[in-house]
Amino acid sequence: MIRAVYFDVDDTLYDQLLPFKAAFKKAFPNIVITNNSCYERIFKIFRTCSDSIFPKYEEKQVSVEEMWIKRMSDTLNNIRESDIDSRRILNFQRIYNDELEHIKPFSQIPQLISSLKAINVSVGIISNGDHKHQIDKIVSLGLENDFLQKNILISGDYSFSKPDRRIFEKALGDEQIESNCTLYVGDNFYSDVYGAKTAGLRTVWFNHRNRHPRFEVKPDLIINSPQELSKIYSYFFKGEHN
Repeated sequence: MIRAVYFDVDDTLYDQLLPFKAAFKKAFPNIVITNNSCYERIFKIFRTCSDSIFPKYEEKQVSVEEMWIKRMSDTLNNIRESDIDSRRILNFQRIYNDELEHIKPFSQIPQLISSLKAINVSVGIISNGDHKHQIDKIVSLGLENDFLQKNILISGDYSFSKPDRRIFEKALGDEQIESNCTLYVGDNFYSDVYGAKTAGLRTVWFNHRNRHPRFEVKPDLIINSPQELSKIYSYFFKGEHN
């Protein structure tokens, strides 16, 4: 029986493409993007570049500004837009941070959390990033009252981050719940699914970006759109608490 459900934040609780797209349009108006699928392709490149540089930031090998510049520079180089300087990239980040203040959760998320709490399932967050930055997102999403403070684990508070199994084991230890009674929901296969599986958790891969990872680890459930988020409850809990 699942007794606790932990969620990733970025692109799991909300659509991260929306603030990215809005900031990209404002910061780089001369880059012609023909349709939304092109924005999604650029966003996926950006996420990959961000995942690549993030460990160096966590290990204090680069500053936060250096991380911001590196991930966007690599993204722009990938789409053959290499003549954009650091000043414009930092302006993008400023606009992006402003856009993050207006994010909204996927419409299915509040009901899912409410349904879980109604059957006494503990809910929490395990997220990579700076503590204040991630907490600000949770507040912007209007979900700050849905999670107990002790159930919010953000890598910036520790010496390890996803996919390191220790951050998942920290959640298990704090809750005193066995790993096979804990479910983790996330969009990033490596950081979320692979990481949680190494700690023995059950997993839901929220693959709404249609990625194709090359790992042998299998999630317990795959959902491919925000509309399918309700499947988490029906798949793991329907019948258990009737």
